Amino acid sequence: MTGKRIRALREKKGITQRELADLLGVTDAAVSKWEHGKNFPDITLLERLSEVLGCKVSELLGLEAGSEEEIVRSFTDLAAEERRLLRRGIIVRTLVSLAIAVVLAVLMIRMTVELDFETQEFIFRMPSGWARFLPWLIGTLIGSLAASVIQTVRLGLKEKAKTEDPS
Repeated sequence: MTGKRIRALREKKGITQRELADLLGVTDAAVSKWEHGKNFPDITLLERLSEVLGCKVSELLGLEAGSEEEIVRSFTDLAAEERRLLRRGIIVRTLVSLAIAVVLAVLMIRMTVELDFETQEFIFRMPSGWARFLPWLIGTLIGSLAASVIQTVRLGLKEKAKTEDPS
C-alpha cells in the first residue's frame, strides 16, 4: 500500500523515479522496488520523502484519518512485510553460500584427486597456492552461513517473544 501511495504522489508531482531517486540520494531501482512493494524506504528517508512528495509522513504511510485500530494494523502489516523480506534475504544468502560451497567442493575434488590407472588407487594432491586460499574461502563460507543461522534464530526468538507477550 505504501508503494502505491509513493507512486501516486510522485506522479501527482510530475516527477520520474530517477528524479525522485536523485532528490533522495538513492537509486531509481530502489524507488521502483518501493513502488512495487518489494521493499520499503529506509525510515531515515521518510521525512525527506514526504517533503519531496508534498505530504505528511503519516499520509505517506497511510495513517491519515485512520482509527487507532487501522494504524496498529498498518504497522503490524509493515512489520510482517519487513520480516518476510528479511527471511527471503536470509534464505537467498544461505542458498547462494551453499551453492558456492558445492561448486568449490566439486572443483577442489577434481583438482586434487587423480586416479592412478596402474594401481587403481586414488592419489590426493593439493595444487600450489590452495594452501593459502582455501582457509580464507572456507572461513568466508562458514561466516556467511553462520550469519544466516544467527539471523534466523534471532528472528525466531523475536517472534516467540512477541507471541508470548503481545503487549
